[in-house]
Amino acid sequence: METNCITDPQLSPLPPPEVPPAAGKVLGQNAVPLPVWKLEVVPMPAPQPVRRTRPAARRASVKAGPWLAAALQTRWESYCAQLQRCREEPTEEAVHELRVATRRLIAQLFLLSAVVPGAAPGNAHRFLKERLKALGELRDVQMLRRFFDGQTSAFPELILVRDALARLERRLIKLAGRQVARFKSRKLENWIAGITDDLTANSGSRRVQRALHAAVLRATDNAFREVVERRLAIDALDLRTIHRPRVAFKKFRYMVESLSPAITGLGRKQLGALARYQRKMGAIQDLGVILSCVTEYLENHGYAQPLFERFCRFLRRRRARAVATFVSSADGLFAFWPPPAGRGGA
Repeated sequence: METNCITDPQLSPLPPPEVPPAAGKVLGQNAVPLPVWKLEVVPMPAPQPVRRTRPAARRASVKAGPWLAAALQTRWESYCAQLQRCREEPTEEAVHELRVATRRLIAQLFLLSAVVPGAAPGNAHRFLKERLKALGELRDVQMLRRFFDGQTSAFPELILVRDALARLERRLIKLAGRQVARFKSRKLENWIAGITDDLTANSGSRRVQRALHAAVLRATDNAFREVVERRLAIDALDLRTIHRPRVAFKKFRYMVESLSPAITGLGRKQLGALARYQRKMGAIQDLGVILSCVTEYLENHGYAQPLFERFCRFLRRRRARAVATFVSSADGLFAFWPPPAGRGGA
């Protein structure tokens, strides 16, 4: 029989949220999915009409091929540096930075798969996604342990969960170290070199550079269109509908960051706004993982359920506030793309 540490007759269970698979394996094998409780938030406001205009004309003031090649090389070097750092010591920060560098390189390759012929971008993209999965569980455990560390003064009972997580984290760090040590880069390096050569092969051809410029904008427009479609499907009472645009938005954001401000018209201020928008959705996702962890722990340690009732109420209120904060600003998405003509710079 499914139990829960939260007892409130005004709340009724909804389908479980879409959370990372690792969340269900954090503290044991007999976990059950966390019910999604009806959240104490106002209904999602009707989205603003989306103006189906074409992106504002953006001058090809830079050569798209060399710029993309340089951006790819920068992200490749960042990935290699973080990989080496993680091999030397797979700390929480090192694992996080390696995951970020991997995601950014994946987004760059996804963009290039639309403009570079051949299978190399797609092959490299899939290769890196497999590596990213290997670090997913450790990232979740480290996020959970850090969160509980910050709450133990207010909720001393969390020491029980935190200690279990600390033991699991030590095991996963050793496992991640062995996995990262086995990561080979020769094949990936060859793919990256081939893509770079393709991008710079016709740097002197204005026709080729204009075609590349148009292609990367189309790819970015398509990525943003996917975000908009998922935004329009958001239901504030179903957290899965917030997780889906978060995944699409992250891909769009990393693609935009890999392009020249002369192409996108977006400067540092606008890119910062994209990061803040993403963090609002990320906070909701992390709270879902935390709730899943606590529910799992209580399923395996029923005696502790009364101790955690106050903390569970705290988590529910905090998640409700996070959802309400995002809902109130969700339509800010439509200001991100296409950017006004001529806007750019820091």
